[in-house]
Amino acid sequence: MIDRLFGFVDRPVQRIERSRSPVVLFVCLAALLSLQMWFLRWTGNEENYFQLAYRAFAPERFSQFSAVFDSSHARVVPLYLLGAVVQLLGYDGAHAVGRVLMTLLYAAGLAYFFSALRLSVWDALLVLVLFLAAGQELFGGEWLFDGLESKTVAYALVFFAFGLALRRRWIAAIVVGGAATYMHFLVGGFWTVVILIGQWFETRSWRELLRGLAIYVVLTLPLAGLILWDELAWAGTPGTDLADKIYASRNMLHIVPFTQRGQLWDWLPGLVNAFVLLVALVVVASRHRDRSAEVTLVLRAAIVGLAFLVAALGPAYLDRHTQILGKLFLFRPSSLALLLALTVIIALIFGQLSEEAAAVKALILCALVIAFSWTLVKKNVEWMRHTAATWLMQNGVDPWEAAGYLGMNLKTLIDNYGHHQPSHQAGARAGIGGKR
Repeated sequence: MIDRLFGFVDRPVQRIERSRSPVVLFVCLAALLSLQMWFLRWTGNEENYFQLAYRAFAPERFSQFSAVFDSSHARVVPLYLLGAVVQLLGYDGAHAVGRVLMTLLYAAGLAYFFSALRLSVWDALLVLVLFLAAGQELFGGEWLFDGLESKTVAYALVFFAFGLALRRRWIAAIVVGGAATYMHFLVGGFWTVVILIGQWFETRSWRELLRGLAIYVVLTLPLAGLILWDELAWAGTPGTDLADKIYASRNMLHIVPFTQRGQLWDWLPGLVNAFVLLVALVVVASRHRDRSAEVTLVLRAAIVGLAFLVAALGPAYLDRHTQILGKLFLFRPSSLALLLALTVIIALIFGQLSEEAAAVKALILCALVIAFSWTLVKKNVEWMRHTAATWLMQNGVDPWEAAGYLGMNLKTLIDNYGHHQPSHQAGARAGIGGKR
């Protein structure tokens, strides 16, 4: 009986392990990412960007005194496209549909990338689980899978670009990198340059490198013109320096870790991890050459990303008072550099396993993925319960009835959500506004 039950579980797990179908990989990645990027959950960044997008599409709907504004032209393409969807579906509809589509786009990009490395489905899922469990970044507050913004579309396109590069389709990779740059010029620009560096190491041809660079420059020249236009327009505007500092102060992750005491200490674990990963990958690159050309390309990309993060500490320190570089967010590569490093490590560790060891590995990884998926399900359920409690209180529902509906202790409901009631502090408001 136990053997039959074990076989019932083992057969599909091993079938998935042996499968190298991009479709199976896409479906499994989409299932895990759908839990991480739950389509009903809003983030503060999304609230801001969706309003920015709608303002770009329908500026007449916003007051000139609206707190949501962005006078730059560099993001006009993604903002206008998203604003059109908001106009069509409304904020909640556009958000739900956008998150679902973003999940599918991410899953497709990752599947195309991982399949080029010939990772098994369980190996690819392990990379994603480890990345999410690590907080999606080494330091700096960057993330990949927490919402829908123009940068997330850029990251998804970067995965496609890496997949094309791994298949030696360099021109196509650069074109897709150019498209990513239009979505977010810092994300697309940095990682397209990394792909160009990888092309040079692969081909050792300056001619091929210059051709790829020329194609990228031509593709992104209009965007570069818009950015230059903005910078020249702002250069002569009174208060521009102050506006940059206000932006930096409201986005502290862009200017840390040297602007305030204690910030460097908070970043220290991530900085140490980045340095250790960099040293480890450099040692692997120099001593262990028994690896595929595809893994080598990703290894070099991870090394470039990590080396940039470590080197960026110097300019960040020099800029601690002026904060000129705050808009560039020097530590943005932290997230994808970590994912690439994890991908290389998993590919190297599991790439040479025997068939029997691979079968055992598949069962262990299956259990790990299921356990982690349950934590995501629990988080989403708790978020929906929190939202329901907030809405019930905002709509003036009797607390006793609301607590029974939510399966929550009445004291817990009042202590945590009572301030959302319309009658909250009504007596104090009346006392302040009453006649003396």
